[in-house]
Amino acid sequence: MESESNPLDEFSKAIPVEKFHRYCVAHTEEGLKVYFGLLSKTKTMSYFEFDSDQLSFASWEISELSRRARFAELGNPPEMFIHSWMPTPETDSSGNVKPFVGPNMKLMRAHLLLEQLVEEIWRYGERLTIIPVEVGPYDDNTIEWRATFRGPAPGLIPLIIGDIAHNLRSSLDILIGDLARLSNQSSKQLKMPFAKDMSHLEKILADDHCKKLNKKMVQKIRELRPVSVDGNLELRGLHDLDITDKHKIILPTYVVSHHELDVVKSIESYLELDQSTPTPSIGYLGPQVIIPIQEGTRLYARKGSEPMHKLSRLAGGTAAKFPTGFRPFGGSDVVKTLTQLLRMSAAIIADFEKTFRP
Repeated sequence: MESESNPLDEFSKAIPVEKFHRYCVAHTEEGLKVYFGLLSKTKTMSYFEFDSDQLSFASWEISELSRRARFAELGNPPEMFIHSWMPTPETDSSGNVKPFVGPNMKLMRAHLLLEQLVEEIWRYGERLTIIPVEVGPYDDNTIEWRATFRGPAPGLIPLIIGDIAHNLRSSLDILIGDLARLSNQSSKQLKMPFAKDMSHLEKILADDHCKKLNKKMVQKIRELRPVSVDGNLELRGLHDLDITDKHKIILPTYVVSHHELDVVKSIESYLELDQSTPTPSIGYLGPQVIIPIQEGTRLYARKGSEPMHKLSRLAGGTAAKFPTGFRPFGGSDVVKTLTQLLRMSAAIIADFEKTFRP
């Protein structure tokens, strides 16, 4: 029996690419043409030509390939990969999207936006340069420096944060609307309720939800405790994040983590025959220390030393943080927080679907 061929055989002579290099967009007699070069790691150049339609489709394929590569790099199973395209949802006889389909579509959109956010932060970290600016003497032997970031942060990042929050919040609103339609009621002006405390929540439920949803549905909403006082702070925080984004842009701060090699001590030994000639110093390296640096971080170095020379940037170590004082997520990692909010919303929708799917 013949063995199956290795799928990598087809690419055995593939040329490692170093970067895109030079491009040109030109109007020709044949229409718009896009030209670009790929520089290989062997420093040879290959040039390519596309028309606008070809480039549009090729860029989509490359984008999907990039997402697949990052997905696999994180150790995820291939069957869990989510394609960026979504089919037209199924509808019922009235032309409405079937129950629980809409909330899950919103979750999928939030998931894709979260992937985009991770990539934008990573790309920003790759091109970010940290410049230490001398502040002045700290003591007799030490100089104080201030870290400054060269280059503006991408304006797209705060917009993506808001879009993720909106899609997650919308997934819960559509969920409540689906419950109303399952009860043969109109979903108009019905949404996931949020309140200051449980007494305020009860008033909202009595005025709106109790008139359109059955008692079991209302109780299920009540158990979520979407309130600020003694409630589910993550769920309430999602609501506050969405509301804040409607009125102002949420600008995160950025932190870049570095390794610091802790030099414990240095020893000089002298040759026995010629004690005037020292051998090279022997340095003992201690454990690696993680140093988070953001705009304005104070750094310290001995006189004559530069504060960054003992620091090595951690691979993928750039993170976005919510602004200090932004409740309840102030100072927390943006990606980790939004990932948790995505998981929370998915768990809520799955629980309601399991309970009330006809």
